[in-house]
Amino acid sequence: MMKLSNYYKTLLKWLVTLPLIVMVALDGHGGGAKAAVPANPVSEQNVVYSGKGAVVGLADGHTVEIKWDGRGATAFQFGPELFDAIEAMPEHTRARFEYTIEPIEGDDEVVQLILVSIVEEKKTKPIK
Repeated sequence: MMKLSNYYKTLLKWLVTLPLIVMVALDGHGGGAKAAVPANPVSEQNVVYSGKGAVVGLADGHTVEIKWDGRGATAFQFGPELFDAIEAMPEHTRARFEYTIEPIEGDDEVVQLILVSIVEEKKTKPIK
C-alpha cells in the first residue's frame, strides 16, 4: 500500500470531514425543511415540551424564530396573547419556553411547533 505524507493525510481527512460538518450545521435550515416528527403526532398533541434558546425575532405577526440550544433556528407559531411580549424582546434575548407539537392536516410528516409560554432567562415571571 502506498504511504501518504502527513499533508495528504490531513487533506484527505478534511475532505471527508468537512461535508459532514456542513450537513450537520445546515440540518433543518434548508428550504422546505421538515421539523422532527414524533412517531405518532396525534397522540403527542397535548404534551407540553420545554426548551431554552435565543429569540432571533419575529418572522410575521404569529411566528417567532428561536435559535434553541442544540437544534439551531426554528420557527414557532404563537397566539395573539404572546405577541406584545415577544415583540418587546431585543434580538438574541435568552429565554426559556414551552411549546406543543401539532400535526398539519393532510401531511403526516410536517408538524407545527406552537409556543404556549416564554420567559426571559433574567426574569422569573412568565410572559404569557
